[in-house]
Amino acid sequence: MLECLLLARSPRAGLVLVYLGTTLVAGLLLVWLGTRAAAAIRVPFPVA
Repeated sequence: MLECLLLARSPRAGLVLVYLGTTLVAGLLLVWLGTRAAAAIRVPFPVA
């Protein structure tokens, strides 16, 4: 998170919240898409 430290010291410190919000939403979206992809390609567990 070096970018946050550099943005916090810049004259436009409000960009830190935008940056953190954007990265949080993008990260959650990637995790959600990963779980959807894993669920789509998983092999069903064999029932005896």
